[in-house]
Amino acid sequence: MQEVLDRRSGLETRITVVHWTSVYRTHRRMTERFRVGCVFLVGDAAHIHSPAGGQGMNTGIGDAYNLGWKLALVAKGFPTNRCSIPTKPSASRSPASF
Repeated sequence: MQEVLDRRSGLETRITVVHWTSVYRTHRRMTERFRVGCVFLVGDAAHIHSPAGGQGMNTGIGDAYNLGWKLALVAKGFPTNRCSIPTKPSASRSPASF
């Protein structure tokens, strides 16, 4: 731990006593497909993140916003095919960007 502190902090600080340590692992899972026909997966249905940092909430809100404006186009009559909502290619899809 001292080595990591020295290397990353730039401070001249010494660890003298360690009362407790733990390993922190982030959890991240994502669906392979965010859209099948007229069905969309967004938010926690599409991806999960560790609760630390609010990533899941932020990506879920971004997904909802992104899908919302596209559905608004359909509601206004564009495009005419209700399942042809504009989307980016699936290869570039990441949370909050479809």
